[in-house]
Amino acid sequence: GIEISVICPGVVQSPMTEHFYRNVPGWTTVDYAVKRIQHGLERNQGHIAFPPHFHYITRWVSGLPEGLQDYFMSIYKVRTRRSKNSTSN
Repeated sequence: GIEISVICPGVVQSPMTEHFYRNVPGWTTVDYAVKRIQHGLERNQGHIAFPPHFHYITRWVSGLPEGLQDYFMSIYKVRTRRSKNSTSN
């Protein structure tokens, strides 16, 4: 009788994240995140990811072997870090 949902939000705009991810494309507002999570939980979705492009990326990566998952996530982290550094200069 236990149901589990994996929630994978993209970058959610909040005072806590603004310092780290200023000007990163794909910001999600807190209101949108709450609505999306509620919607997914009401429908018993096992995988709740947003925004749409992040949903497709996480679904694709989750089907890969663990070593490739780690590799692609490390590329994503480097690109996010580069994007963040280029906007702060």
